[in-house]
Amino acid sequence: MQKGRITFNVNPGKKVRIVCARIIQESESDRAQAQETLDYFKDLVDKSRQDSVSKAQITKCLEIKQKSRDTALKALELIIKTEEKAIFKKDKEGSAPAFNDLDSLTKNDNEETIFSN
Repeated sequence: MQKGRITFNVNPGKKVRIVCARIIQESESDRAQAQETLDYFKDLVDKSRQDSVSKAQITKCLEIKQKSRDTALKALELIIKTEEKAIFKKDKEGSAPAFNDLDSLTKNDNEETIFSN
């Protein structure tokens, strides 16, 4: 156990929620940074309407914000599909689903920190 972090065991079904929460947090962070940069370039354009470089950067910031959301949604969709396949596999074989793919996405197997959502 790392100093300053409290960990506890998590059931395998909760891993999906943990991974999804991390993806959403990272996406929100990227979007916030893009918004901050967007505001900066908007201020530059307000000062000088002829600043074509700042206008181009505004467009790029908007693209980054949208791509961040789209990428997060695609990742979440893929995780959900993987989980569905594991559940269907369980129904067919009568055994517990394998979470090997999700294990590779998390740093500590079967552990969650109090800082995770």
